[in-house]
Amino acid sequence: MIHLKFLTNDETIKALCQNYWQINKDGCFIYDVKELAGQYGINTPTLYKVVKESCIAYISGTACISCGKQHACHNRTEFNRLIKKNNMICMECRAKQQQQFLYEKQEEEKKKELEKIEKEKKLRAQLVNEVSFILKNHLFDFSKASPRQIIFLLTLIRFSANEELSKLQAYSDIYGIRFTPNENYSIEILEQLYDDKILLIDPNSNLSAFDFHDKKFITKVSWLINYKDDISSLQSMIGEIVCMPEFFDTYSLEIKQLCEEVALQECLAYLDYQLTARHFVFSPRKKTKEVFKKLLQKYSVAQMYNFIYRACRYASDEYQKRQISKEQAANLIPGAVQRYAERAEAEGWEITPYKRDFNLPQSELSVVLYDAILGKPDGGFNLSIENLFKNNKL
Repeated sequence: MIHLKFLTNDETIKALCQNYWQINKDGCFIYDVKELAGQYGINTPTLYKVVKESCIAYISGTACISCGKQHACHNRTEFNRLIKKNNMICMECRAKQQQQFLYEKQEEEKKKELEKIEKEKKLRAQLVNEVSFILKNHLFDFSKASPRQIIFLLTLIRFSANEELSKLQAYSDIYGIRFTPNENYSIEILEQLYDDKILLIDPNSNLSAFDFHDKKFITKVSWLINYKDDISSLQSMIGEIVCMPEFFDTYSLEIKQLCEEVALQECLAYLDYQLTARHFVFSPRKKTKEVFKKLLQKYSVAQMYNFIYRACRYASDEYQKRQISKEQAANLIPGAVQRYAERAEAEGWEITPYKRDFNLPQSELSVVLYDAILGKPDGGFNLSIENLFKNNKL
């Protein structure tokens, strides 16, 4: 069953190899490797090395299913594998198949890369034509822009304009500062400015993941502004507009509504931060938002931080004490926030405002809205909506 081809003329080593490979009628090896090594006065690793370098064992009744050659092995492990899986592919054929597989895989990847490059070329050319047409025939009329559009665009310029003020960088490429308090809110604003034809996709963007059928690209592309002059002149113009007292007098109601939105987003961002720290999963919906909106009329975001932290700690305690699921625990938070606030109101508590968390710095939208327009630095964090506008009749 086993035929040996010797690679040495040393009779002692030949005898060692024969004893190593000798099997009984049941197909089991006669000599134990450790005992055999002891007989020849060598250790086990040396025995394996000597056998491998001194002979090749051919197994009768087995052949490669690819080339038909009789199988060869160099140790008992290979022998047992061949016996269990008769007619396996030999190592040479396996290596050739592996090489062929790698070659075909590389060729397929090259083909996909070329297709990707060609697709990007066509897409880029299409975008160049579209952007050129819009800039030539459908410039956005900023004299008719809403206060929200003006504030959002000014914020975006401050947030993402490149050093040359020639374009707005991709949202995903900017680190260390926040466009708005909440990423979902930031994406909503980008989508709105894009839908309003204020933002145009920069044809020189990275278009590898671009798809016209959805808006997943919204954070990945750089932007041009649909304006006749450069970004610098536009920034100066709208920057002056929003700082004029007349701007607030004319659009005070819209500005208040925007302040309410931003305050809500501040609270949702802090809630998400506290939930993440506790590995809770919770998606705030209408009930939570309505609770927060109502409380923000009387309490500042800094004080809401207090309520939210207490509610999250309560939910965490309930999760451990009552052995409920994390989802059930997280669902306790909106009600807990409301109860804390109602009790504070009824008992006349002095609610300690929390400081802004280091991981949630003031957003660029907050700077524009409170510092530039209202002249109240970070007022949206430290003042309630009621106190923020108490001297203004809205």
